[in-house]
Amino acid sequence: AILVPSLGILGLGLVMLGGPFSRSAAWVGVLTGILGILSVAGPFAWDPLGALAIPTSVLTTVWVFVVGYKLIRIAGRDGSVRPSP
Repeated sequence: AILVPSLGILGLGLVMLGGPFSRSAAWVGVLTGILGILSVAGPFAWDPLGALAIPTSVLTTVWVFVVGYKLIRIAGRDGSVRPSP
């Protein structure tokens, strides 16, 4: 249940590097994706890597709020979509 969303967040973070989102938000997405993948696949090589699920969850929460805030700002208060600067 963590691997597929982690792959998606990693991909979105990479795409966000070239979009209207801040670079910090994009890098949080990339880091979240990498940590999520390590938390699932890592324990096969070294058991303690499973504990990465905790910081992955925290970073995912931060990333969702940052992206959600930016999307709300892009949409504007009246719901109309504004072009990115």
